[in-house]
Amino acid sequence: MAARHSEQFLREQLNRQDFLRKHPVQIAGISCMDGRTKLSAIFGLRFGFIRRQWRTLAGVVDLGAPRFRASVDNWRSYAKQNDQDSLVFVSYHYSGRNDAQLGCRGHHHNKDRALAAALKIYEQFVRVYGETMPCPVVIGIDTDFETVYVHDQKGSIIDASSFVNQPEADIVECLAGGFPSMPKTVLEVLALAVKGNAVHTSGLKAAKRPIEEAQHHEYALVVGEGMWTEPNSAIVVGPYTLDFGESIGVAAGLLSDNFDKGRANGNDPVLLSCAVFRDSEIARRGAIEEARCFLDYSQQVIAKQVPDFAKRLIYHASVLDLNNRLVELV
Repeated sequence: MAARHSEQFLREQLNRQDFLRKHPVQIAGISCMDGRTKLSAIFGLRFGFIRRQWRTLAGVVDLGAPRFRASVDNWRSYAKQNDQDSLVFVSYHYSGRNDAQLGCRGHHHNKDRALAAALKIYEQFVRVYGETMPCPVVIGIDTDFETVYVHDQKGSIIDASSFVNQPEADIVECLAGGFPSMPKTVLEVLALAVKGNAVHTSGLKAAKRPIEEAQHHEYALVVGEGMWTEPNSAIVVGPYTLDFGESIGVAAGLLSDNFDKGRANGNDPVLLSCAVFRDSEIARRGAIEEARCFLDYSQQVIAKQVPDFAKRLIYHASVLDLNNRLVELV
């Protein structure tokens, strides 16, 4: 799977370069570790167009946590060095039909609590970076049909699915009223994402997607900063809070529950640690050490918190080259 997605990433490199020439904006996202919150799929964007997705328990991150702040600053610097603007989606999720069972477990299936956490992260971004570099945008995701709801700067909530038949120019005009400080280049990219979600969610609704398909089906736990490309197949926990170990333990418990209830679609349980690098062999060697450190730490946490499931897991350490998205087991 990793080799296939690396090939896809490289195959579409010219498309990404063309996109960035027309729309010089780096896109990132913050989301729950939940496997149903894969933003590129939800927005109908091709693999690699969202350059970073920070994922952890309940989507709760903290710019005061050194690792997360460093990762965001690295992404911002990359955008500035390439004369590009930046857009970060701050997401929360819930189930419109059955939030008590299919909502965000990290927020105890409470939509209001999930929204409050996303707004807190948004406010933190504004305090640290202002509203334009990057431009933070809060979005709610109803995972039943993967519909996105955009919270604008004036307090309105915009249903992306309402734009399914609208041209992008009209969407830009509509969004501009709610984001008065947002650069036009970023508005255009936001409009593309909104339009992509409108098409995506309308397809799921037209197919009358059953509620069972919106259930958890993850079989893998990814710990670190890697990219897992298949929606609803992995819980991803990034090192972006000071209670990183607690998040790993909760994630392992959720994964164990999937296997206990037969929701893993016949797959074996996997724990994959992952660290990323770019450009140099020294960076690669450092990433290898980091991935092995993540793996050792995860094994210790899970052995204490979910000991029976720890014995069932298949463990691997890996590194990911950001230039080609190739994953290497180490």
